[in-house]
Amino acid sequence: MIRIEDPEMFEKDAIDEYNNPLPEKQQDDRTIYLSRNNFGPLTRPTGIIQLVDFDLAVRSTPGKLHYGVVQGEKYRAPEVILNSGYSYAVDIWSLGVMVQSPSHITRGKQ
Repeated sequence: MIRIEDPEMFEKDAIDEYNNPLPEKQQDDRTIYLSRNNFGPLTRPTGIIQLVDFDLAVRSTPGKLHYGVVQGEKYRAPEVILNSGYSYAVDIWSLGVMVQSPSHITRGKQ
């Protein structure tokens, strides 16, 4: 996990979403929104990157969904946020976030 270096980026993102809404899809009784994940290069250092929450693992069986809160709030998978049931796919989501995050840190540096 990393610290948000500039909380103002969320306000800018909200204004951009208001002016240029991203696509959405209706599925059953819920709306699924496309994520706006690219906040651009970091504007200042964020501190030390930490891998966390290793003690929160749960055992599962194929096809079984789990419910409840997992993952850091800023990095939660959509199915966790929507409380629609999650499986091992949220771990893949977390891995993707961790793999992509360092690219934002080094982007633009020569």
